[in-house]
Amino acid sequence: LRVYVLIILVSNMCLMCLCCCFFFFQAEDGIRDAQESRGLGDVYKRQAYNRKSYCKTASLIDHSLAATAVLADPTNIAYKEAARCYGSNLGVAFQIVDDCLDITGSEGQMGKPKLADMAEGIATLPILLAAQKDPKVDAAVRRRFVQEGDIAISTEAMERHGCVAEALMIADQRCRTAVEGLSK
Repeated sequence: LRVYVLIILVSNMCLMCLCCCFFFFQAEDGIRDAQESRGLGDVYKRQAYNRKSYCKTASLIDHSLAATAVLADPTNIAYKEAARCYGSNLGVAFQIVDDCLDITGSEGQMGKPKLADMAEGIATLPILLAAQKDPKVDAAVRRRFVQEGDIAISTEAMERHGCVAEALMIADQRCRTAVEGLSK
């Protein structure tokens, strides 16, 4: 009976996480224009990327590890929080690496065309880093790469500024933070 109850609890946590992410993205679309018009564009884009990465990937790892910690010792809140911190950071690092592979990987490796995210109008971390350094890339991001040449300009700027390497360093730091959180 205890196993069934725990399975239900874990399922409810995952469902709750998915619902929260859905409602977040619905609200996010409504406030994006207002925030960008107040001059929060660059900060907002990076924050939105972090939230999207958490909701898309990290939340599942975060909640799964937290549920495992609760199963191991339901009274140890510190254990659960350490597991959540580890899962959250590891999940965001995983998403960053995945986004870098969209730029550097081959279609054979990825199972999808190279630069598929930009083709869909999605600005990933390497692109957002390039946008901070190059106004042409920033404009392409704001247009969601719909203008001819936007993807080429953005790709060239990412290479010139070393944005994939910078993004991978951020992923590495997330991994380090994840591991450090386990020793607290």
